[in-house]
Amino acid sequence: MDRKRCLVAWWGALARGGETIGDLYAVIRACRLAQEAGYEVNLATSVTYRELRGFACVGWDTLMPAEVDLLMFVCGPLIGESAAFTALTDRYAGVPSVAAGVSVLTAADGTVWNPFDVTLARDGVDPGFGDLAGFRPRTPQVTQEVRRIGLCLRNAQREYGEAASLHGAAAELARSATDRFAASVVELDTRLHGRVEEAEAIERAFAAVDMVITTRMHGALLALAMGKPTLVIDQVRNGAKVSAVVGGLGWPVLPAGVATDADVGEQLHQLSGTGAPRRIAGFQRRAAGRLSVAEAKLLDVLRQFRAA
Repeated sequence: MDRKRCLVAWWGALARGGETIGDLYAVIRACRLAQEAGYEVNLATSVTYRELRGFACVGWDTLMPAEVDLLMFVCGPLIGESAAFTALTDRYAGVPSVAAGVSVLTAADGTVWNPFDVTLARDGVDPGFGDLAGFRPRTPQVTQEVRRIGLCLRNAQREYGEAASLHGAAAELARSATDRFAASVVELDTRLHGRVEEAEAIERAFAAVDMVITTRMHGALLALAMGKPTLVIDQVRNGAKVSAVVGGLGWPVLPAGVATDADVGEQLHQLSGTGAPRRIAGFQRRAAGRLSVAEAKLLDVLRQFRAA
């Protein structure tokens, strides 16, 4: 069988993609699975982050469609309003395609933009496929004296619609939490900002705090993988990827616009209790198990495309 070429793309391949450390780890895992499935892999990326230097990195528009046997888009939302995203999919419209670990969005009029032949979605469909980031778990660290709180919040999430993004209400819940502690508040960010060695800096920043409060899915997954007590808030009306992925693994998620100060207090009480390390460790085990299932499913799909 002739060797086939897979072009792996992610939001980090697109102009102003806003890629995160979770996107980075997910695309690395997807590239390795494509190699295991027997593909020659080219990774479309606008920045060759340090962790990507072992792959053949290219611009997403440097290959001709005839040179690509499979297009795989990894992680993040499928946003049809993004000119950069639609330019990518339009260029390779005639190429077999798969999307893995993505969020499928439904517009207010009920339409869904999804140009891929096979979609393994982490949310927006039922059942969800899960996220592919797979952060390395560490021993849970719960302290009774919280001195540094990491705050990792999103701004408006316009991809869900202006009325659905409850970032203001989420910020109020976060303030309700931080006001209960005589602790310094440290701003955390999961975005890479085009800095080639940023992933390591992000991990160090998360490791240096005693507790994390976040509205970001990858912020929650990374914090819990690091063993940190984590207050998780979903700021999208009726819930989105935070509830689907983090909540789907059994971790409590506070819905912005619904949750109260009392709910915040109850969650903080549980995060500081003696059972917190056990709960975090249980989440880590479930996350690892879900990741193994997701990897096996993606590998099977890649092998099916390979054999076609």
